[in-house]
Amino acid sequence: MVFVADSQEERADANIESLDNLRFNLKEQGYDLDSLPYVIQVQQARLPDVMPVEKCRRELNTTKFPISRLAPLP
Repeated sequence: MVFVADSQEERADANIESLDNLRFNLKEQGYDLDSLPYVIQVQQARLPDVMPVEKCRRELNTTKFPISRLAPLP
């Protein structure tokens, strides 16, 4: 599974809310996000006011699955 997060600082709370919603919806279907393999991809790297990858990792990656920045197309 891939969770795509927005790296703009102003979207940090929305990212956390979206991840919590995903966790809740999966639980309603009988799944536990922490037991499923997933990766977090962070987009919007070229925009101003982006969070460093390490901050995204601390706030979103509670299960220590891979997190990476999406590479923008030239």
